[in-house]
Amino acid sequence: MPKVPAKGASVVFSIDTSNILPLKPPATPRTYYVRIVVSERGRPDYVDSRSVVITYRQPSQKTTQFTEEGLRTTPKKKVAPPGDRRYSYPKIGGIHMDWCKRWSTECGQPAADEFCRREGYKRAKVIGKSSHTTAGVCSEGKCKTRIISTYQICHHPTCRAFSFIVCTHDPDCRTKAQVLETTFERCGQQKLKIVSKNGLVDIPLQGKYTKAFHSIPVTPRFAWYCGNSKEYTTCPNGTTEVDVKRYGVITDYMAERRVEITCRKVYQVCKN
Repeated sequence: MPKVPAKGASVVFSIDTSNILPLKPPATPRTYYVRIVVSERGRPDYVDSRSVVITYRQPSQKTTQFTEEGLRTTPKKKVAPPGDRRYSYPKIGGIHMDWCKRWSTECGQPAADEFCRREGYKRAKVIGKSSHTTAGVCSEGKCKTRIISTYQICHHPTCRAFSFIVCTHDPDCRTKAQVLETTFERCGQQKLKIVSKNGLVDIPLQGKYTKAFHSIPVTPRFAWYCGNSKEYTTCPNGTTEVDVKRYGVITDYMAERRVEITCRKVYQVCKN
C-alpha cells in the first residue's frame, strides 16, 4: 500500500503473492494468515489489522452456482428429442423466466437462446414477450420474474417474462447480399423482359419516373429483350440475382431511356 489512508477512510489494494505461494496449487490445502501492519510507527491512532485466513488448494471439480435457495450443482445439459418444441411461459425454478439474460442487458433472443441450450436445443427459433397484465406474471402492479444467468428475482413493475419460446435444433442461418457490380444498358422500346431462372420477367416502363424490380434470379450471363431485340448482360462470377431499374423519358429521344442493372450475390451464413 503506497500510503496509509486517513482515519475512517478505506482503500483498495492488491497483494503480490508470487513470492509467497507456490505457482501450482497444492493437493493438500495450506492455510495462510494475512495481516495489515502499519509501517508508520509512532502513530497511536493506527493498530495492526486482524488476520484474514486464506486457504490455498486445488479447485474443486464441481462447479456450483448460487441461487436464493442456496448452492447447487450446475444442471447437466439435457438431450432434447428431434424437432422443434414450444414452451409456453417458461419458468426457471418455478418462477417465470425474465425477458433478459442478465439484469437489463442481453434481452430477448440471447436469453431465449440460453434457455433452449439448457433444454438440449441449439437455439430459439421464435419468441414472444408477455404484457403488463399477464396473469401469473404480473398482478396488482407487481411482476415477478427470474433471470436465467444469475437467478436474481425481479419484482419491479417493468419486469417482463417470455410468453413463449420455440426451441429448435436447426442452425441459425441469415441471408446476406453483396453488390458485385452495377451496369447500365439502354432500351428505347416500351417492352423490356429479363430472362430469369424462373422464366421471363416483364419490366414495364413507368413514365418519366423510376421503378426498381428486386431479386430477379439469374445466371451470371443472362439474356433480356428490348422489344423484339435479344440482348445479353454479363455480371461477375458469383452473381445469383439482379435488381433492375428503368428510367423514364429523359429527353424526347427514346434512346435516352436507361436500364440500371445491379448484380448481387446472395448467400447464407449459418452459426453452429
